[in-house]
Amino acid sequence: MDIETAATSEIKSRIALTELLSQFINEGDKEPKWDGFIYAYSDKSKSNDNMIGRAPIQVKGKLLKRLSKNGRTYPVDRNNMISYRNDGGIIYFVVELSNDGSKKIFYASLTPYLLNNYLNLPCSGSNINIMLKPLPGKNNDFENLVINFIKDCKKQAVLNTTGKNWEVPEIIKLLGPDNIKMNCNFTARGYDVHDPFSILMHNELYLYMENEESGLRFPIQYLSNIESMCTEVEANVYANGKLYYDKISIEKSKDGSDSVKVGPSLKIIFSEEKATFKYDLKGTLDEQIHSIEFLMDMLVDEGIYFDEDKFSMSPTKKELKKFSNQGMEEKLKKFYEIKNFLEQMGVKDSFDVEKATEKQLCDLEIFIKSVLHDEEIFFNETDLPLLGMFEVGNLHLMLLLRQQDNGSYKIKDYFRTEMHCKLDAEGRNDTSQFCIMRASDYEKASNIGISLIEKSFKEHYNKAHYERTNLCLLEMIKAYDNTRRTELITLAQNLCEWLIQSDEPSPIYTLNLFQCVLRTRELRDEEIKDLSNLTQDENTQIRLGANILLGNHRMARVEYNSLSDEDREAFQQYPIFKFYETDNNEGKVAP
Repeated sequence: MDIETAATSEIKSRIALTELLSQFINEGDKEPKWDGFIYAYSDKSKSNDNMIGRAPIQVKGKLLKRLSKNGRTYPVDRNNMISYRNDGGIIYFVVELSNDGSKKIFYASLTPYLLNNYLNLPCSGSNINIMLKPLPGKNNDFENLVINFIKDCKKQAVLNTTGKNWEVPEIIKLLGPDNIKMNCNFTARGYDVHDPFSILMHNELYLYMENEESGLRFPIQYLSNIESMCTEVEANVYANGKLYYDKISIEKSKDGSDSVKVGPSLKIIFSEEKATFKYDLKGTLDEQIHSIEFLMDMLVDEGIYFDEDKFSMSPTKKELKKFSNQGMEEKLKKFYEIKNFLEQMGVKDSFDVEKATEKQLCDLEIFIKSVLHDEEIFFNETDLPLLGMFEVGNLHLMLLLRQQDNGSYKIKDYFRTEMHCKLDAEGRNDTSQFCIMRASDYEKASNIGISLIEKSFKEHYNKAHYERTNLCLLEMIKAYDNTRRTELITLAQNLCEWLIQSDEPSPIYTLNLFQCVLRTRELRDEEIKDLSNLTQDENTQIRLGANILLGNHRMARVEYNSLSDEDREAFQQYPIFKFYETDNNEGKVAP
C-alpha cells in the first residue's frame, strides 16, 4: 500500500463532498514542507470572484493496527514549523489507515499564533509533537474550519516574523488603552444564529485585541474543545414567598444536558426530560447561611419560583431524610452563632468557611464559648502567650488569653478588652495597650478596631507616651504601604495631629504628618512652607526627612551621606525612606 497516496486520496475525497471547498494537492509527498492547498469560496459556484482564500496543507499517512479514538500527537520538524509560521500557517493532516480498510483523518489548524506557542515550548530534539483532533464528520464543519483558518491566518499576519505572541500589557502599551476593542468573529455555516452555544462549542475560536484606526490586530486567546458555555441572566428567584436571588446562571453542555445554577450551592441539571437537584454548600459564611435558608424554604414550598413561574419539585423520603441527616437547622444555628461572634469582634471581611481547616473550626467554637458565653477553657498546653494572632480560614483574630486561678483560661477580644499598661517598671508612665502592635498586626488582624486604637492612644498624656505613640504610628504607615488600606494612614495622620497639639510638640511629629499627607495627595503651599522651615532644624535626620518630602534630592543625599553608618542603616527602616531617591532610584515610590 502506498500510504501517502492513500492518505492524500482520503483528504481529496472529503473535500469533494463539500460545497465550498476545492483542492490542489500533490500526489506522493513530493513537496518536503507543503503538499498543496485547499481553496475556500463564499458560494457553490466556486468562481475566482468568490474565492475567500487558500489554506496551505501537509498530509501524512500512518498505518496502524488500531485507529486512535480521540485525538493524537504527531512529531513535526522544528525548522518546518518555523517555515509554516513565516509563510502564514498550515493545516496539518494525519490520516490513519488500517489493513482492514478503515480510515480516520486527524487535523491541526496551525495558525501563526499556535505555531508560536509550539515553537516557544522547551524542546530538546529537532521535532515538536503537535496535537491533532479528529476531522469533523459534517461537511459544513469541515468548511467552517478551513474558512476560519484562512481568515485567522490573515488576522495574525503580524505574528509571521515576530517569533512571539504579544502579551496583553504589551498590546495596550502599543495601541493605547483608549483605542482598543476586543472581538471574536468566525464563520459558522450550518448553524442556527439564534443558538450561539452550539456555534461556540463546535468551532475553534480566537479572541483579538485591535485598533481600528491603525488596523493593527493581535490574537490574545485561543479557545478549542469548549465543553460547556455559561451565561448569567436576570431572574428573581423565590422560595416560600421570599426573594433569595435576582440572577441565575444557565449552562449548556456539549453532551446536550442543560443546567441552571441558583446561588453558589444549588444546581438543577436537565437531561432526558428529567431534572436532578444537586446541592453542595459553597461560598462565604453569609452565602452559606443564605443557601441553607433557601433550601429549607424550597422544601417547605416543594419548589421554587423563577419570576412568576413555579418549578415544582417532589423530593422523595430518601432525599428528605438526607437533608435532615445533614442537620440543616443545627448547621444554620451554628453558622448564625459564628456570624454573631464575628460581628461582635468587629470583623468586616467575609468569612470564607471553605478555607478553614477542621482544627481552625474547632478553635473557633472554643473562642465563641469563651468570648460570647464567658466560659473557662482548659488547654493541654502550658505557659500560653498572653496575646496571640489566631488564623481561622481567611481571617486572623487577635485575642487575649487570661489565665485563671484554677489553671483555665478566658479568651477575650484584644481590641475590645481594656487593659492598663505602663512604659516602665515603676509604673510612672501610662500608655496604650496597643503600643505593642507591629505593622504585621495592623495588616493581618481581622478584628481590628481603628477607632478604639485611636481613642486609647489619645487617653494618655506624658512625654514617654508621646514618643511611644510616634513610633507606633510609623508601624501604621508601614502597614498602609503594604496594604493601601486608607483607614491605617488616616489613623496615623490623626495621631500625628494629636501629637502636634500636645504639651510636648516635636518637629518629628510634623515631619511624620506630612509623610502621611504625601501618601494621599500633593502638599499644599502652606505645608511646603512648614517643611521648608524644617530643613533648617538642628537635627540632621529632621533636615534629611524634610528634604526628602520636598523632593530636594541633591540636598537629601548630602544630609543622608553625613549620617554615621549606624544611623543610615536605622534611617532605612523608617517608612519615609520609601520617598528617598538614590542614584539608581531604589527606594522611590509614588504616593
